[in-house]
Amino acid sequence: MLSILILAISGNHQFCAASTPNPFSIGIRSAIVSNGNNPLSSIRNTVQTRRQFRSTVDSDIQSDYDQAIVRGGASVAVAAAPQRSLLFWENMLVGAISRSIAQTVMHPANTMKTILQANRASSTSSSTGLTGTSTLSMLNPKNLKLLTRGAGAQFILSVPHGAINFAVLELVKAKICTAVESVSFLDKVRTAAAFEPSMDFLSSAISTICCSVVSTPQMMITDNIMAGTYPNLFVAVKSLSKEKGLSGFYSGWWPGLAGKIPSYALTWTLFQQTKNAHRRIFDRDPNNIDNSIMGCIASGAAVCAMIPMDTIKTRLVTQLSYPDLIPYKGIVDCAVRVAKEEGVPALYRGLTPRLISVMPMMGIQFGVYEFMKKTMLDREVSMQERSERVDEVMMADDVSHRVPLVGKRMKQINAMIRNRK
Repeated sequence: MLSILILAISGNHQFCAASTPNPFSIGIRSAIVSNGNNPLSSIRNTVQTRRQFRSTVDSDIQSDYDQAIVRGGASVAVAAAPQRSLLFWENMLVGAISRSIAQTVMHPANTMKTILQANRASSTSSSTGLTGTSTLSMLNPKNLKLLTRGAGAQFILSVPHGAINFAVLELVKAKICTAVESVSFLDKVRTAAAFEPSMDFLSSAISTICCSVVSTPQMMITDNIMAGTYPNLFVAVKSLSKEKGLSGFYSGWWPGLAGKIPSYALTWTLFQQTKNAHRRIFDRDPNNIDNSIMGCIASGAAVCAMIPMDTIKTRLVTQLSYPDLIPYKGIVDCAVRVAKEEGVPALYRGLTPRLISVMPMMGIQFGVYEFMKKTMLDREVSMQERSERVDEVMMADDVSHRVPLVGKRMKQINAMIRNRK
């Protein structure tokens, strides 16, 4: 009876691999041969061993992933394999989340900056509604509630702004680098020390121009709400469209773009170069805290260089709040008149709140952006490795499919023996 059972099992083509013998299959047959009294007992042990091994594989992979997330650095699994770049829609998602969180958290400080920059000492019709116009007076409890006005509009409009900005930035940089690498006579350009910073600056500038389609209306709406010209998003949109039509949302396009292109491009370039310096000094990728600190440093340097242009932009955008004064004709006229009428220090009037708002905002934005990128890539590689390692186990052992067949085959053999009797 036992000989018939062994021959039947070994003769079944489903139990024998066409090429390399399966160790678990051999183990099953050996268990049946060696244990004549109860052949299924060893099979059950083999199945239990396989399940324990698979559970250990899952636990090890999850442990590696959890440790990588806690560290905020590169994953153990990722270190063994090159990471791909995020897709366009993935960059849009990551950019939207990071930008909206950063701008909403730092909105009160940004409101304070806007009010200080928009205030014109010679006017008697300011609509800010604040008690005093110095940095310290802004912290008066009577003014704190007003510093949150426009926060809802800022959040809503920062989502498409961040999505377009980061998605286009990464896409443009990748396309430019690919184009340069495909041209053989540009080898010296690729190896030049200024190549990477130039690519960062250029890609950020192009991205800023593209997302100005969204960021300029955002600036016009939120700056006027923060300055007190309009009470909320609905009234701002209705009033701007009624007064000037679609062009009303883009009346501050050129001054805004003239300030944002060098400011954003310089911030992004400094951030990338600071990351490279960090890798050279510490011989590792920066973690989440490192990215946030470097974002603060990069944005702080850019703000100090670009604050006069930001003040001019704010004056041009918010001059509707001062109908009793002669309006500025443009960037040059605004700069000359501010310096002549109020003195050069007036161009730096919003520097302190600007630093308070921008440095943490960019630190949060870059920190969240890099964290989201790592999380998406690490999770994808982790799940891929989990699948590959489980597949290896399944290829080495198809016991889960074979055990039912063994039982079925044994029933058929017993039936044949009974029939012969």
